[in-house]
Amino acid sequence: MQRQHITLQDADEVASFYRDTTGMNPDYLPLSGSGGLNLEAVELGELSIIWAAAEGRARWRDEIVGTGVQLGLALSSDMGMTALGEEIDERHLMLWRPGCELDYVLEGPYLTLEIGLPGSLLEHLGWAPTGPTLRQ
Repeated sequence: MQRQHITLQDADEVASFYRDTTGMNPDYLPLSGSGGLNLEAVELGELSIIWAAAEGRARWRDEIVGTGVQLGLALSSDMGMTALGEEIDERHLMLWRPGCELDYVLEGPYLTLEIGLPGSLLEHLGWAPTGPTLRQ
């Protein structure tokens, strides 16, 4: 098990971290604030758990390029959150799966929890994630 605290300063660092850790290809655009992203990340083999916090407003457009999935909860946001054109809150679960793009805006300061599940675990469990990418 590896746990680390990371501060990512710009969109290139964010993209590199998420691509390497989760198999996600993010398009991260800070819209206000410093643009920095503070992470507490735990890696358990191919499984990842990430708490992400930022002060500013940011737009994300993500796509999984690997075989796994990413589950995400927006735990808090002072000014609200929008995903796929819909207002969301901590009761919503977002699912990133291969071939599906998620487009969302988080108003800072915000805190999210993300859990990355590798394709090998999904296959072992017999899971085939389908259906909407946003669930309440």
